[in-house]
Amino acid sequence: MAFEDEWATLRGDAVRTQLNGVPGGLGRPGGDAELKSSAAQKKAAINALEQHILPDLKKAGSSMDDAAGDATKGFKDWATGAGKRQR
Repeated sequence: MAFEDEWATLRGDAVRTQLNGVPGGLGRPGGDAELKSSAAQKKAAINALEQHILPDLKKAGSSMDDAAGDATKGFKDWATGAGKRQR
């Protein structure tokens, strides 16, 4: 199979791809499905963001900052540690 033929096949497959779990019609021209949520669902989403996701992201970012700081300390006596240029 030539590259052009394979590429055309792959492009055709991609056009026909549908995400799993998407209700029929959603996002398609003429589709009748709508995105809906309730006040309880919105409150649960906000709670998840505030109580779990944001704190976990801050914790993960902090640990990466600590690791980067430790790595920087390890190179303090090297020319690269201070960004010095060797001549």
